[in-house]
Amino acid sequence: MIKNIVHRVINVLYPFSCPYCRSKIDIEFGTCNDCWPKITAIEKPFCTQCATPIEAAFINEEKCGSCLLTPPEFDQSMAAFAYSDLTKKLTLRLKRGQATPVARYMAHHMLRVGQRMLGESDYIIPVPLHNNRLKSRGFNQSTLLAKSLDPTSKKKINTHILRRHKDTPSQGQLKRRAREENIKKAFLTYPNLEKNIINDKVFTLIDDVMTTGATLNACAKVLKDNGAKKVNALVFSRAIR
Repeated sequence: MIKNIVHRVINVLYPFSCPYCRSKIDIEFGTCNDCWPKITAIEKPFCTQCATPIEAAFINEEKCGSCLLTPPEFDQSMAAFAYSDLTKKLTLRLKRGQATPVARYMAHHMLRVGQRMLGESDYIIPVPLHNNRLKSRGFNQSTLLAKSLDPTSKKKINTHILRRHKDTPSQGQLKRRAREENIKKAFLTYPNLEKNIINDKVFTLIDDVMTTGATLNACAKVLKDNGAKKVNALVFSRAIR
């Protein structure tokens, strides 16, 4: 009762707003009636490995044809929403402004689909930025998302296992094959890392968007090559091919 009253008072003083258009809404982490039809939650059936929706005809399959033919390095991935103009807009706001309310909204929905994945992880790794990009932006949006997840997961976040040693051009305008070439060998483990930190451990990679999966694949390969037992990926939005 008291908790509900406190929430109502807070909502009057600091009204919740739609993260996409910033119009007033009634609940935290909600979406206004105008924007909600323009975003698509990724729901079952979807490929358990790359999070791509599976056609109804293949509803009993766990993996899509692409993952069966050419499995990615990561074992499982989850995404809250399909990539769209609105989710792109939100991601750009996060990257350009270190917008904590945006990060909290995105992380809330990532946690909604990925809580079990995070629970089984030994470590949570935000996809790292190269030092040049980190200095120019001032923060890593993937780290901000990771820190905005479930408070009980914070102790699992580790930013000193994987590093981006190659300052690659932006992936934004590149096709799938070019993305794979661009990101190849861009990641390494930190020097003098104790082998038992990675060996036989379960990891979850955190990123804002999965487009072709090339970046997450490159990260997962480094971890697998160093003995990781399982590598998962959790993102806010996923491009549907």
